[in-house]
Amino acid sequence: MDANYTKITRPDPSSPSNTYTDCTLLKDVAFCCEQFREFSKKFPSWSYEQGRFTIVDQITYDGQTQIVINYCPFCGKKIKYKEIKSKTRTH
Repeated sequence: MDANYTKITRPDPSSPSNTYTDCTLLKDVAFCCEQFREFSKKFPSWSYEQGRFTIVDQITYDGQTQIVINYCPFCGKKIKYKEIKSKTRTH
């Protein structure tokens, strides 16, 4: 399974002097199995911060801990992550 994404650095709306990185999964992802596709629709597992599929490990009052997955939890196929350079520039 190929997980292609774009990485964009954006200005932080809460602090004009800071920025944040947004890793967006491209819509043309060919999921390795129907179970993972359906799971991802019901329980969004893409981490925009890490640019990877993740599973929530722990939830606390301060946030949550995510574990990156490199293999499909249903069929076991390897997930290949690849950053695609964005052609458009956003502010």
